[in-house]
Amino acid sequence: MFCLGLYPASEVGAPLHITGDVEPGLLSRAKPISDIFRSWWVGCRNVDVTAEPRPVSASGEGRGVALFFSGGVDSCYSLVEAQPRLSALITLVGVDIPLSDTVATARLEATSRDVAERKGLESIVIETNVAQVFHPYVSWIEHHGSALAAIGHMLSHRIDRILIAASDSEARWNLPWGSHPALDPLLGSSHLAVEHHGLVPRFDKIATVARDADLLNILRVCNKCGHNCGQCYKCAFVMRALEVLGLDSAPTFPPFLPHRGGLWARNHSSLAELVRLREAAIEAGRSDLVREVEQAMARFRKREPLRKLGYGRWRSWSRVMRHRHRWRKAYT
Repeated sequence: MFCLGLYPASEVGAPLHITGDVEPGLLSRAKPISDIFRSWWVGCRNVDVTAEPRPVSASGEGRGVALFFSGGVDSCYSLVEAQPRLSALITLVGVDIPLSDTVATARLEATSRDVAERKGLESIVIETNVAQVFHPYVSWIEHHGSALAAIGHMLSHRIDRILIAASDSEARWNLPWGSHPALDPLLGSSHLAVEHHGLVPRFDKIATVARDADLLNILRVCNKCGHNCGQCYKCAFVMRALEVLGLDSAPTFPPFLPHRGGLWARNHSSLAELVRLREAAIEAGRSDLVREVEQAMARFRKREPLRKLGYGRWRSWSRVMRHRHRWRKAYT
């Protein structure tokens, strides 16, 4: 409840009261964590947290290490790299696919269990509506790292470390995101370590995953629909990367066609990913893809004046204010 409640409390600017006990080390990090929220999202505040400190007991290390697994590039890469020390995969059903879509959720669960079996790991599948319950008030962008840590604590009688796959490389270090190398470890305790894993450029992650047939056959990256649409920027980047790597098709993607989907950069982090893709395309002699990547980079630079005017900070402030209004309306 500490992990689930601290960011919403910071957004609203209201004290967080927890009925029950919280591990003292985690409780003591309420201010450092909310300091991060304040520095990232305009309008967030430091808040008082009250809870009963939990007596510290033996940590019981050696219970196991689990990775949150969705079948995307990030979690597939972390599975490959961290597999020797993993004991389980945790898959959340009901986050990006609603529980009402029984066909898609059943497919996700079956895929996760199959991958775990092939890799010799336990499969832990959790149905949750946490994203839908909080969505009107707190977007998944800001809240997902905290929610994953909360679920990790729920499982701490079975595991002593959880891995949250990094969404990007070190280029994202200065960009706010709900799961972050500076934030995730603070959400751990003496009973559960929270590790932010895999600060590696996306192209290099895709190159690693492409060498594992089991993972390439189930790769799911699209956030527009239940399958890989081939049109959104996430699909476009993966398809172009696979082309640079010498693949002309992939089982879970539509046919690779010139300029299918739109490459674009949302921020300096994704611009760095395009730079890495361009370097790889030059090395592979794919001048056609080099031109396409350069066009996307040029479009980003044309929008740069808006970012320098503080457009991003205005959007952050307006989102927090919108959420705060909804909290107050729900309360009254």
